[in-house]
Amino acid sequence: MKYIKIRSLVALFFLLSSTLLIPLSVNADESIYPAAINGYPVIFVQTPENTPYLPDNKIILNVLDISAKTVEESIAPSSIQSYLETHKLPKGWIIELIGGQDSTLDNFERMRKEYLETYKKAGPFILGFPNLEKDKISRDTASFAIVGNNDPQIQTIKGQTARWYAPTVGSLGNRYCALMNNGTTNSHNWFLQLGQIYWSGGSYNAWATTDTNYEAQPFSVPYIVGHRYEFWIRNYGVWTLECQDLTSGSYSIVYLDDFPGTKLIKNNGTSIFFENYNTNTNWYQGFSNPISVSYCRDYTTRWKAWNGQYIVIIDASGAVVPNDGIITGSLVNYGIASWHLEKVLLGQ
Repeated sequence: MKYIKIRSLVALFFLLSSTLLIPLSVNADESIYPAAINGYPVIFVQTPENTPYLPDNKIILNVLDISAKTVEESIAPSSIQSYLETHKLPKGWIIELIGGQDSTLDNFERMRKEYLETYKKAGPFILGFPNLEKDKISRDTASFAIVGNNDPQIQTIKGQTARWYAPTVGSLGNRYCALMNNGTTNSHNWFLQLGQIYWSGGSYNAWATTDTNYEAQPFSVPYIVGHRYEFWIRNYGVWTLECQDLTSGSYSIVYLDDFPGTKLIKNNGTSIFFENYNTNTNWYQGFSNPISVSYCRDYTTRWKAWNGQYIVIIDASGAVVPNDGIITGSLVNYGIASWHLEKVLLGQ
C-alpha cells in the first residue's frame, strides 16, 4: 500500500484524471494515511479534529470514483470490497466510497461545509434505538413508529434494503425526526441505521451505528426533494451501508471494516422506522405527507422480498401503544407502507 503523510493545514493535491487537478486542503494532525485505495484516490480524511460529529476513535477516508455515472456501471464497490478482504484497516478506520455523476470534489466540499454549518446551529443529530423502555441514548427522547422485519426469525439474513422518495420538509419542527432502514447484528445487538434526517433547516442522507454513539454521519450524496433513494445494509464479509440516489445515479458506500456480527437478528432494530424528536404539535406541517416506503428486500443467498412483518408503536416514555393509523399498508412482497405524519407521536 502506498502511503502519504498529511500535516495540518497543508494543501493536498490529487491528479484524478488527465483533465482534473484540484487542490484540497486537509486539516489533520500529523498522521499516515493512504493516498489511494485500490487505485481510487483518497480526497479527504475526516478526523475528530476537523469533523466535530465524528467520535474520537474514528477516521473516515473519503474515496472518489469518477469512472462511471452510476453504481451499476462502476467496478469500484467490488474493488474496495475485494481490497478489504486482504487488507485489514487500522481499528476505527472507515472508508466512504463516493461515485456517480453528481459526485465531484465541488459537491463533496459543498455538502461538507453545509453539514458543518448545520451542526453548529442545531447539532448533534443523535438517533436512537427503539428499546421497550425509555431511550437513554438520545439527548432527547423520541417516539418510534416501526415496521419490523420478521424474516430473521426463521432465515439467515445478511442484508436489508428499502426505497422512498425524498419528501419536502417543513420548517416548524422544534427538533428533528428521521426515517431509517435499520439492522441489529447477532453480536451483542450492535446497531446499524441509515436513511434521512429532517429538521426545520434542512434534510440530509445520513447513517449512524452503535460505535458512532448513534450520532448521525452525513452521506456524501445530495438530498434532493422528489428524488428516489435506496438505502442498503449488507454483509458480504464486511458490513456496508449504502445510499444511492436512483434518480441521478450518485451513491455513497460506507465500509465498516471492524463492525461486529455476521447477520441480522429479529428485534425492533431490524426494521424500517420513523423516529420523532419534535415536541410541538404542528411539527409536520409543510412536509410531504404521508411518507411511503417500498421495495423492501432482504438477503439470504439472494435478494428477495420480505416474507413477513409486524408493526409496533413506541411512545416517548417507552410504552407500546396502538397503531391507530400511524402506519398503513405493508412492506411484505414488495408492498408499500405509509407513515401518516399528522398521527406520528411526539417526542419529549
